Amino acid sequence: MNSIKKSGPRSKPLNRNWQLRKHSKNVSSESFAMSFMTLFARGIWIKKWSFGLRWGMTSEKIDLALFNLMKEKAIGFGAKKKKPVPRSKQTVNFTRVKGLDWLLPGFFPANDITLIWGMRGAGKTRLALEGAISLMRGVGLLERQRKDKAKPVKVLFCASDSGAEPLKDELLEMGIDPDTDELFQGDLWQLWAHCPGTMDAWGADVRGRIELFEWAKDNPGACVFIDSVKTISTKGGFSYADNEHDAAFLTFLKEAICPFVTVVLLAHDGTKAHRAGGAAAWEEHPSMVIGLEKLKAPDGRDLTTKRQFTATKSRKCDERTFFYEKDEHGRLKTCTGTEVISDMSGQITKVMVDALDEGIETCMSMRSKKGWKH
Repeated sequence: MNSIKKSGPRSKPLNRNWQLRKHSKNVSSESFAMSFMTLFARGIWIKKWSFGLRWGMTSEKIDLALFNLMKEKAIGFGAKKKKPVPRSKQTVNFTRVKGLDWLLPGFFPANDITLIWGMRGAGKTRLALEGAISLMRGVGLLERQRKDKAKPVKVLFCASDSGAEPLKDELLEMGIDPDTDELFQGDLWQLWAHCPGTMDAWGADVRGRIELFEWAKDNPGACVFIDSVKTISTKGGFSYADNEHDAAFLTFLKEAICPFVTVVLLAHDGTKAHRAGGAAAWEEHPSMVIGLEKLKAPDGRDLTTKRQFTATKSRKCDERTFFYEKDEHGRLKTCTGTEVISDMSGQITKVMVDALDEGIETCMSMRSKKGWKH
């Protein structure tokens, strides 16, 4: 029987199936304690508490101020830093700016935030699991396949909404037994979820943010899946419909977490058609927003196996829509007739050939005609 420690940092997995880690509510990791005590040593929390009493600030405003101070500390701003240079005398050098790249082509931009939204039962968790498996295996997903295998990517899955048992059932429906599958028993998979007597669900409170920051620093290049934004917001003590708090959390992810890892958020749909639920910030901050919708049969019934994928926002590629379904093994596949892209060179060549056929000159044809060397 595998051993279970009494306590330990959430970021350090133990030798147990699914790598569920037990930690005491009263005992925190060394790194967490250091970060937490640093805040206390500087009097941040005490100052905010006393400021709240003096000026009548609500606890929500105090928490928001604390979260912002945590973000500044995480990205390198603190009391010991010299007075910053006025913004009017600064500029960003483009040589230090990296362009957006794909972690999972067509789906997850690297070191950025992706939002997947859809109504209950639309298949958000299933798509997220398929994405996680593709990353761990170094292969493509659905209609964006890789020509060559990529380096496997470590995955942290925060199943704060469903918990461990429903997630395990989801994998079993996909024909994957996480108790025996090597992919889920190795170092590439890590799960944070509620499991009785083992672990509490992760939330976006002070402790949770520090835990995530410490994990991200220890696992650069990894991918973090968070299911769902409503649940982690509630556990963090703020509403996922509160735009100010949500924007502060997303800014924390963008500026403190994404320099190390890629983040994928799962959210419910909203009251407006074809929109995510909660505050507008959930769709404004991510560079990629994906919507999943159920399809209707001719008689009006929901189709249980087919879904519509729509990239409603993408700063890396064009917005697109396609249909996918479950195969006989419970895995996702594109519907018949969907164009599968494995390498863009063929599409580029086709565009150039079509241009020549229509009499439109390309750079290559102009270079050949005029004898340009460069």
